[in-house]
Amino acid sequence: MKKKKVSCIIIFVLCVLAGFAVYLKFSVKMPEVFLSEECKNMEIEMACKIAEDIQNVISSSKKGIYKIDNFLFFFDKEEIDNEDRVFYIKVTADWTMVREPENDPVIKGMYQVYNEIQNEKEKQEAKDIINGFLVEIQSEYMLIETLTYEVIAVVSGSGNEGYKLYYPLVRDQEETLIPLNEYFAVEESNAKMELGKNTILEIMELK
Repeated sequence: MKKKKVSCIIIFVLCVLAGFAVYLKFSVKMPEVFLSEECKNMEIEMACKIAEDIQNVISSSKKGIYKIDNFLFFFDKEEIDNEDRVFYIKVTADWTMVREPENDPVIKGMYQVYNEIQNEKEKQEAKDIINGFLVEIQSEYMLIETLTYEVIAVVSGSGNEGYKLYYPLVRDQEETLIPLNEYFAVEESNAKMELGKNTILEIMELK
């Protein structure tokens, strides 16, 4: 009888530990979400869903280029626009450039021009230009930088109809709402390689 009691206690402890481990596993994945007093009527489930979507858009757009972690979401203020609820969210995260400078498409484009140059003097000039860009990019490589963006979530009606995410782009003191997945777009490697080619050609006045 005594043995049975001890066994039960051990099983209970193991179950608690297992439950704690599962809690930790899930809690790591959940973004940190905070609501201001002004946003206290926002449902926490909806806030977490919006936060996860923002995190996914930003992270997927920079995959292989930056490691982005320690996301923190602060729902700062809420406004009513007709039947929509508009939330202003401050998004903070740690950005670390993990792509090696030589793999930047701009640098690759420059090297394409370099490899096509026949004149040795011009070739050395191109190499010096590329090295200058590499030094600049190298200064950011593996550097952890904490960045904060503002994101606007427009929640339709009660929220059952969904929501849309925007980045408020300010130019000449005028604000334009850009869909978040357009602002944080996936890098177009070919376009950046062309930029690299054109940049070095213009610097060397070979164009």
